Amino acid sequence: MITLSSLKRSVFNTEFLVLLLMLSAFASQNIKLMVVSLIFIFSHAVLIASNKGLTRDFQIFFCMFFVVLFIGGLKLDHGFNFFFYYITELFLIFYAILFSKNLNLLYSALKNVLTIFSMFIFVSICLNWGSHEPLSHIIPGSSQNGIPSYLLVVTISFLSLQYLLFDKMSMIPAFFVFWVSYLGEGRGSMVISILLLISVVGISFLPIKLKTVLVTALFSIPIGVYLLDFYSFIISGTKLSVGLEDSHRINILIDYLNSLDLWGTIVGKGYEGTIIESVYNNNPHVAYIRFHSFFGILALIFLLLFPFLLILKKITWKNIFLSWLIFLMMLRALSEPILFPTFLDVFFFSTVFSIYEYNKLMKPVGFQRS
Repeated sequence: MITLSSLKRSVFNTEFLVLLLMLSAFASQNIKLMVVSLIFIFSHAVLIASNKGLTRDFQIFFCMFFVVLFIGGLKLDHGFNFFFYYITELFLIFYAILFSKNLNLLYSALKNVLTIFSMFIFVSICLNWGSHEPLSHIIPGSSQNGIPSYLLVVTISFLSLQYLLFDKMSMIPAFFVFWVSYLGEGRGSMVISILLLISVVGISFLPIKLKTVLVTALFSIPIGVYLLDFYSFIISGTKLSVGLEDSHRINILIDYLNSLDLWGTIVGKGYEGTIIESVYNNNPHVAYIRFHSFFGILALIFLLLFPFLLILKKITWKNIFLSWLIFLMMLRALSEPILFPTFLDVFFFSTVFSIYEYNKLMKPVGFQRS
């Protein structure tokens, strides 16, 4: 049961530090910070497991991931990199499953990480305002579109937990991530942030009375005129002006698929002989290409289906909407390797397993409205 007192007691908990460390390590790509983060998350996971024990669900989920991810180890293309990502991904899944057992702590941790990260971004934008591509100056080595992508993962994770627990979502984070995505000018982040904003606004206004809807509509007439101009400015002034099709990533995907034989399709394959190696410095730019490359086709199919099978085990309107939010997060990874496998996976898996735990607790029956 979520209570105000329980949230106050857990403002700066160990789980919050874990999420903040994982976000910082991924965004900075600092090797030392990555190692410290992995040691910290593993130590804390072992401590939780030793105190509370491992449930049957935990054992089943962890064993499933252990097996399907290990299939990629039957090849030698990636060498040590495979074992690093394999162990790291298991660490994150191990922790995410344990973390999802305490929804109070997860919600509090996500809220505070999002608040701190948003404040950091806002202050950094103000300090770099007027410079060319201000978002690229926030974190050394990060691209202009990197910050919006990271922020989208954290925001969707937080809003999912907020809706899960309280049947509502804050509009401020959705508006903020749209604004940051607009500054970043990336097509992927802008499209996902717009879809997220529409989703949040729609859910927020669905329950209101008809009278309020009519008043809102009347006030929206002058706002709508302004939004038409704003829409025209967005389309003509950002990368959306060239359309939604990304020829670079399409070429990457086609070249990678053409390089696969039967064995490579099953267990995955390195980037040798593809434009990923020769042109893009071994950066596939598509999270699912990298995931398949490391772990193979079975792991990829499992990744694409597992979250929705887990969430929609109980068909309710709430679970359908939460599945949509998870889909948005996965959709962002289609054109930016921010997930699968990365340190940000802890946000993704914690959210998915938390929805599963909540459904077990509430025991919804049938196709219901809430």
